[in-house]
Amino acid sequence: MGGVFTRLKGLDLYRKVPRDLSEPTLSGAFVSLVSATLMTWLFVSELMAYLKIRVHSEMYIDHRRDDDRLQINLDVSIHRLPCEILSLDAQDVMGSHEVDIHGNLVKTRISKDGAELENMPIQGSQISPRGLSPGAATTIQYHYSPEDLKKIEQMVKDLEGCRIRGFVQVNKVPGNVHISTHSHAHLLASLYGTWQKMDIGHTINHLSFGNDREVEYVRRTFKDTGIVSPLDGSAKTQPEKHDDPVIFEYYCNVVPTIYEGLEGSERHVFQFTANSNQIANPQMPSIYFRYHISPVTVRFQEMREQLITFLTQVCGIVGGVFTVAGLMDAIIHRSMMHLAKSTKLG
Repeated sequence: MGGVFTRLKGLDLYRKVPRDLSEPTLSGAFVSLVSATLMTWLFVSELMAYLKIRVHSEMYIDHRRDDDRLQINLDVSIHRLPCEILSLDAQDVMGSHEVDIHGNLVKTRISKDGAELENMPIQGSQISPRGLSPGAATTIQYHYSPEDLKKIEQMVKDLEGCRIRGFVQVNKVPGNVHISTHSHAHLLASLYGTWQKMDIGHTINHLSFGNDREVEYVRRTFKDTGIVSPLDGSAKTQPEKHDDPVIFEYYCNVVPTIYEGLEGSERHVFQFTANSNQIANPQMPSIYFRYHISPVTVRFQEMREQLITFLTQVCGIVGGVFTVAGLMDAIIHRSMMHLAKSTKLG
């Protein structure tokens, strides 16, 4: 049995030198301190890199179209037009035209000072669709009692505004949603007399595409990884030099985006970039949000360095520094011994 252990000892690559045969040196102590400091610094750096969450991005053509509907979330304040004469309409390239969309939107009356007065859910109680046909525009007819007309006239005199917020579902094809007074043309002539008096200056409090909860989660969690609501806070005023009403247009290039967390959960939202334009038009004023959907999908994925990679890096740091430190110590020691011998002989 002892012979087996003896043969095993012959395989030892890390043979030990008795302590009384080794000699500590000042240069060795200096190299040891520098090596320990360097290894500690490199280890901490590697640990921080291991704990840090990185975001990897890629782009690809997504042939899967799981949902043929697109949700548009909006919150827009029109400062000088009352809610009763404003409507939100939607159009797309397939011929769909929805007038005065309701069901997921709320109008809020606001005073000329910006204070909120009353919420008015858009229920379409005054709307009676007639002659509906697939792909055709919806014909809307409004019925106002004398009391309603007086109330609306007083809103106009008080310079009331309107805040429209909520979301709409549209076909996932190029199109637009617009806030306008088109549905109330017959009423406006008696209220304003001329279109020039109508001011559609506004503030975009929020505009995004996709599920609003997922958009908010992405804004909080994936910071600086995309643009999901670049128009938030934008404001436009009626130009004084224009005698005609103004149409404000926003052109949105929408990019489907997937955000994947460390746990593997996916959030499907839409990034978009936007440009704006305003034109004088003898027709009634309006705000257009025109959107085009990109065929390219962007994917952001949270990633963390694997444990095996971290351990390999740590072993490399310890072994590399230890080896280089041993070589440097040997060189310094031999140089000092050679210098001392030369001085003694001289």
